[in-house]
Amino acid sequence: MATITRRIAAAIAAVLTLLLVGTLLPANANAAESDKRLKRAWKTPVTTGTFGIHSFTTQPQVEGVSIRNTCAPYWRDLNPAPGVWNWSEMDNIVARHEAWGYTDIMFAFCGTPGWASGLGWLPAVEYKTRGWGDPPANMSDYQAMVTEVVKRYKGRITSYQVWNEVTAIASWQGNGKQLAEMSKILNNVVNKIDPQAQVISPSFQVHCYPDCTDRIMKPFLKEAKKRNWPFDVLAVHGYVEGLNGRYTKLKEVISSLKSYKLPKRIEIWDTETNHVGGGLNNKETKAFLSRSFLDSFRLGVPRTYWYMWTYGSGDFGDVPMNPNSPTTIKSFDTMLDWTLGTKVKSCDENGKLLVCSFKGSGKNFKMVWTSKGKATYKTASGQQACPATGGSCKTVKKGKFKATILPYRIG
Repeated sequence: MATITRRIAAAIAAVLTLLLVGTLLPANANAAESDKRLKRAWKTPVTTGTFGIHSFTTQPQVEGVSIRNTCAPYWRDLNPAPGVWNWSEMDNIVARHEAWGYTDIMFAFCGTPGWASGLGWLPAVEYKTRGWGDPPANMSDYQAMVTEVVKRYKGRITSYQVWNEVTAIASWQGNGKQLAEMSKILNNVVNKIDPQAQVISPSFQVHCYPDCTDRIMKPFLKEAKKRNWPFDVLAVHGYVEGLNGRYTKLKEVISSLKSYKLPKRIEIWDTETNHVGGGLNNKETKAFLSRSFLDSFRLGVPRTYWYMWTYGSGDFGDVPMNPNSPTTIKSFDTMLDWTLGTKVKSCDENGKLLVCSFKGSGKNFKMVWTSKGKATYKTASGQQACPATGGSCKTVKKGKFKATILPYRIG
């Protein structure tokens, strides 16, 4: 009897030891407990706005009510001379988005006009014409421009982004202090004219972490803190090479933000994402979109804007979304339908096996996939395992499901 007791005690001690070192715990459990922003994101139900999209010409054939208008029109076209305004293009774009059924519209500013340029034309890096990526010589010109825009589209545009992709030298040749001041200006204007709208920070690319973030993002954050964090959302762009690259880079960037002590009210959104760099095989291409949204859930990123919907060829990014890519469209809609109204309960990592649990009214299920290869997921027999691409479900037999890189819903 004493021997049996000792064996039981030893077994209990072994289990407790494993728990303490984290072997049986989710790999991110401690981080989840310490990161208030992540916990807040997991407590917030998924909405249709969680799944954002871009489109410049044709109505996206996907669900969702959140769309981002990237720099169209440019500041230089909207405001070609001091005090001169050309609203026709922007009026048409906003009206088109509304006609498509979008009630959540983001507008990102960019494209400094030559007359407002603070540096002059740098033809080696300039994206468009003279001054396009320059900071304004006088911040009052930026203030005048954003004031006119917010006044005109009050109640129609629901969020404004200070500037687009400032980690790309072609888009921005200024510094972090200037961006922080522009954020403050935009925040003051929006709060005065349309306080229901949100202010989105300049967008920072994550593929170039840490070099580009050290160059522009860190100085911006230091200056933004001095100005009492004048934005509601910190924006990143998750274009990264490799099936797991986006998660890795986003995690690194988000982890680096902790030292700046962003207020927990500030959410982190990915306002443009796709895969770039090539190298994905057919199976990886089919899995990438659903994994992108799951990686956002894992990291507490409550909004992800896919770039982009096009009518035909010419997509930017290696995972196209157009009428000729039904798998990508189906993955977008399937992930939205499954998760809408749910909350993330947990996301666990055990070797290469990844599991996220979702909970909602009548919706309790797990999403299961691998970082690479195959892995066995143990669950109850008889459950249905359904692919994120929207294909046919299959029944789990003998309590074991063979997980792959393509996420499946189980439960």
